Amino acid sequence: MFYESNGYDNDDEVVDMIMRAHEVKLIPATKSSIEALEKVTLQQYDLDSVATCVICTQEFKASLEVTRMPCSHVYHEECIVKWLKRSNFYGGASLP
Repeated sequence: MFYESNGYDNDDEVVDMIMRAHEVKLIPATKSSIEALEKVTLQQYDLDSVATCVICTQEFKASLEVTRMPCSHVYHEECIVKWLKRSNFYGGASLP
Protein backbone atom coordinates (compact mmCIF):
# COMPACT_ATOMS: atom_id res chain seq x y z
CA MET A 1 0.00 0.00 0.00
CA PHE A 2 1.10 3.55 -0.72
CA TYR A 3 0.97 4.86 2.82
CA GLU A 4 2.95 1.97 4.31
CA SER A 5 5.81 2.43 1.87
CA ASN A 6 5.90 6.19 2.38
CA GLY A 7 5.67 6.44 6.15
CA TYR A 8 1.97 7.34 6.44
CA ASP A 9 -0.23 5.60 8.97
CA ASN A 10 -3.44 5.52 6.94
CA ASP A 11 -5.29 6.67 3.86
CA ASP A 12 -6.70 9.73 5.68
CA GLU A 13 -3.21 11.10 6.22
CA VAL A 14 -2.41 10.63 2.53
CA VAL A 15 -5.59 12.43 1.47
CA ASP A 16 -4.88 15.27 3.93
CA MET A 17 -1.33 15.62 2.63
CA ILE A 18 -2.50 15.75 -1.00
CA MET A 19 -5.22 18.29 -0.22
CA ARG A 20 -2.78 20.57 1.62
CA ALA A 21 -0.31 20.36 -1.26
CA HIS A 22 -2.97 21.42 -3.78
CA GLU A 23 -4.80 23.94 -1.60
CA VAL A 24 -6.15 26.91 -3.52
CA LYS A 25 -5.13 30.28 -2.14
CA LEU A 26 -8.10 32.65 -2.10
CA ILE A 27 -7.41 36.09 -3.55
CA PRO A 28 -10.12 38.73 -3.07
CA ALA A 29 -11.43 40.71 -6.01
CA THR A 30 -10.34 44.34 -6.12
CA LYS A 31 -12.66 46.94 -4.65
CA SER A 32 -12.86 48.73 -8.00
CA SER A 33 -13.89 45.56 -9.86
CA ILE A 34 -16.63 44.88 -7.30
CA GLU A 35 -17.89 48.47 -7.52
CA ALA A 36 -17.94 48.29 -11.32
CA LEU A 37 -20.37 45.37 -11.44
CA GLU A 38 -23.64 46.12 -13.19
CA LYS A 39 -26.83 46.44 -11.15
CA VAL A 40 -30.04 45.35 -12.90
CA THR A 41 -33.67 45.17 -11.89
CA LEU A 42 -35.29 41.79 -12.46
CA GLN A 43 -38.49 41.73 -14.46
CA GLN A 44 -41.17 39.08 -14.11
CA TYR A 45 -40.07 37.42 -17.38
CA ASP A 46 -36.47 37.14 -16.05
CA LEU A 47 -37.67 34.79 -13.33
CA ASP A 48 -38.35 32.08 -15.92
CA SER A 49 -34.62 31.72 -16.56
CA VAL A 50 -33.13 32.78 -13.22
CA ALA A 51 -35.28 31.87 -10.24
CA THR A 52 -32.78 31.81 -7.36
CA CYS A 53 -29.50 33.20 -6.13
CA VAL A 54 -27.20 30.20 -6.28
CA ILE A 55 -25.13 31.50 -3.36
CA CYS A 56 -27.91 31.75 -0.75
CA THR A 57 -30.52 29.67 -2.67
CA GLN A 58 -33.26 32.24 -1.97
CA GLU A 59 -35.80 32.89 -4.70
CA PHE A 60 -35.59 36.13 -6.65
CA LYS A 61 -38.63 38.36 -6.89
CA ALA A 62 -39.65 40.70 -9.71
CA SER A 63 -38.52 44.32 -9.25
CA LEU A 64 -35.53 43.20 -7.18
CA GLU A 65 -32.20 44.87 -7.94
CA VAL A 66 -29.46 42.28 -8.39
CA THR A 67 -25.81 42.33 -9.39
CA ARG A 68 -24.88 41.01 -12.82
CA MET A 69 -21.47 39.45 -13.32
CA PRO A 70 -19.51 39.76 -16.61
CA CYS A 71 -20.72 36.23 -17.46
CA SER A 72 -24.34 37.51 -17.15
CA HIS A 73 -25.17 35.46 -14.06
CA VAL A 74 -27.03 37.45 -11.41
CA TYR A 75 -26.85 37.33 -7.63
CA HIS A 76 -28.08 39.26 -4.63
CA GLU A 77 -25.62 42.10 -4.22
CA GLU A 78 -24.79 41.20 -0.62
CA CYS A 79 -24.19 37.56 -1.58
CA ILE A 80 -21.80 38.16 -4.47
CA VAL A 81 -19.96 41.02 -2.74
CA LYS A 82 -19.35 38.84 0.32
CA TRP A 83 -18.10 36.06 -1.99
CA LEU A 84 -15.84 38.35 -4.02
CA LYS A 85 -14.31 39.91 -0.92
CA ARG A 86 -12.99 36.41 -0.15
CA SER A 87 -12.20 35.19 -3.65
CA ASN A 88 -12.03 36.68 -7.13
CA PHE A 89 -12.92 33.24 -8.52
CA TYR A 90 -16.56 32.51 -9.26
CA GLY A 91 -18.06 29.70 -11.31
CA GLY A 92 -15.23 29.19 -13.77
CA ALA A 93 -14.17 32.81 -14.17
CA SER A 94 -12.43 35.48 -12.14
CA LEU A 95 -12.35 39.20 -11.58
CA PRO A 96 -9.19 41.25 -11.19
